[in-house]
Amino acid sequence: KRRFTTSAKSLFIDMKKYSPALEEKFKNRANGENHAIISEELENIIKLSSKKNKNSFLLVLRGGFATQTACCDCGEILKCQKCFFPLVYHKNDAPFFICNKCLEKTSAEQKCQKCLGWRLKTLGIGVERVKEELENIISKEKIFVLEKKADKQQEEIVKEFLDTPGAVLISTKLGLE
Repeated sequence: KRRFTTSAKSLFIDMKKYSPALEEKFKNRANGENHAIISEELENIIKLSSKKNKNSFLLVLRGGFATQTACCDCGEILKCQKCFFPLVYHKNDAPFFICNKCLEKTSAEQKCQKCLGWRLKTLGIGVERVKEELENIISKEKIFVLEKKADKQQEEIVKEFLDTPGAVLISTKLGLE
C-alpha cells in the first residue's frame, strides 16, 4: 500500500455549507440543472496552489460521473437487472453504467426500467464530475484521476502527479492507501 508522507499543510473544506454570496454559482436543482460542486473558496485555493506550483489532492467518495440516475418522468432510480443495486454512470469516451456490487456493465443508452421514459437525470458526485468541473479552473494537463483498483497505471499516475508542479490529484479513497 502507498501513503503520501508529507509535511504539507492540510485544509478540509466542507462543501455542504457555503455562504449566501455563492448562491448564484450554485444553480437551482428544481430547474433540472446540476449545481456547481466546487465552491468559490475551493476554486480560489486550487488556483492559488497551482499558481504557486503547489500540488493539491481532492478526495471524492465515489467513482464514476454520477452515483445514481433517476427517471424524470416517474422518479425511478436505474438499477442493475441482476442484483438491483443502483447503477453508477461513467461519462468517458464511451459512456456506460456499471453496478458496483456485481460489476455488470451496461450501455448508457438506456430507458427507465419502470415507465420506459428516456428523460434520465444523473445524481450525485463522482470523480469524473469533479474532473469535468475542475477543467474549467486549471489546465487539463495538470489534472490527474485515480479511482480504479484494477488500474495498472496507478504508480505512474501518482509519480506523474508528484512530478507536475501545481497539479491536482482527484481520487477516491484509493489515493489514501
